[in-house]
Amino acid sequence: MAGPPDDRSLGEVVGDIAGNIKQIVRAELQLARAELLEEAAAVKRGLVVMSIGAIAAGLAAGFALLAMVYALMGVVPPWAAAAIVAGGTAVIAALFVNNGIKRMQQIGLPRTAATIQESVQWAKTRAR
Repeated sequence: MAGPPDDRSLGEVVGDIAGNIKQIVRAELQLARAELLEEAAAVKRGLVVMSIGAIAAGLAAGFALLAMVYALMGVVPPWAAAAIVAGGTAVIAALFVNNGIKRMQQIGLPRTAATIQESVQWAKTRAR
């Protein structure tokens, strides 16, 4: 059964739609802000952990590398021992950098993107 006819003018209907869209946009912005703050906290935690790991690894690696150079100096010339240890260190550094990049790529705003798509679809259906 249909309800009573709507006595509102076209201007009032368009005004209501504009008001609804305005509310949706505000809600989307609030969601995006909350999601960004959440992601920023995750980035901060990741950076702190990576920094602590990098400092500890740097200190330990410095002494371990020095020990390796001294050990290799009995087998190869000192310059070759240093070059071998530097090459191994470069490989390990590349692994750490790659891991950090992968963690940073996981950051995004999936909920905001999904709700924006829903809002666009809703606005399209209301405009018809």
